[in-house]
Amino acid sequence: EVGIKSSLYTLGNYDISQENLMEGIVGTRKPSVYGQVVTQKLVAALVGANCTIVSGFMHGIDMEAHNAAVENNGKTVCVLGYGLDYLEQNCPKYLIERYALSGSFITTYEHEISPKKWTFAARNKIIAGLCSLLVVIEAEQKSGSFITCRWAKMYNRQVYAIPGSIFSEKSYGTYKIIKYGYAD
Repeated sequence: EVGIKSSLYTLGNYDISQENLMEGIVGTRKPSVYGQVVTQKLVAALVGANCTIVSGFMHGIDMEAHNAAVENNGKTVCVLGYGLDYLEQNCPKYLIERYALSGSFITTYEHEISPKKWTFAARNKIIAGLCSLLVVIEAEQKSGSFITCRWAKMYNRQVYAIPGSIFSEKSYGTYKIIKYGYAD
């Protein structure tokens, strides 16, 4: 018999088995001011509805979502694409403490696994699996958000996209999701 073992490594105060709805927020690493404001307002509303915010702990929309959750006294789950040993190399200690107090860092990678392109793509599966719905805020033509969308669809999660300017390259992916219901 062949089986796959998977461990979940965590750091922080949040128990992901709590009753709160978990909502995923993903998007571009280089958001516009519009994308930042939309993220802040959406997350504030979700936190007000007792939702926990899940994202991939990268620059851009992910960090905007985590920050907005904490600033609104909400909970956030930061899904890492590397082992916990690399967290301090990728984030100042005060931010680690801030997020750990209001939520949790989680990863399926052993402590010593360093960040690689494939580890971030695989991390998106965890984001999709944790959340009941996924919202994409700004995504370029080639965006890692599409990987998360595909996993969310496979897990029968609802996927939403926030429309942006028709003149912005950051709106290509969100309009594709709106038009086709997915982004391949």
